[in-house]
Amino acid sequence: MIVFPFLALTALQTDEVSWPFDGDFVLWAITGNYVNASDNLGFKVQLTHTHQGKTRPMFNKHQLHSNVLGSGQRPFLMRETYLFQQGDSLLVEVKNLSQAATTSRCEVVLCGTQLE
Repeated sequence: MIVFPFLALTALQTDEVSWPFDGDFVLWAITGNYVNASDNLGFKVQLTHTHQGKTRPMFNKHQLHSNVLGSGQRPFLMRETYLFQQGDSLLVEVKNLSQAATTSRCEVVLCGTQLE
């Protein structure tokens, strides 16, 4: 499991976190959550995979978190497993949709298996 935490997003803020893979990783599900005391608008997310210098977005555009992220109880299962090879990286970008003055917390979690 690989966790991408975004702990203090302000109104309409965009943030990103990159993860370098030090070994092969097979992704089979994605999950996540969103917390804001003022509203429940959520966030948009885009995953961008870099392999041998070439980048490829995993979605055709930024997606609402509710469309592509499951919950801990019901993860979003990939139609096919997805392989990240050693030396690849993944950029997770989130866009907070809340316009409230309070900060939002969200996270994206990759469920998979580290291959040896």
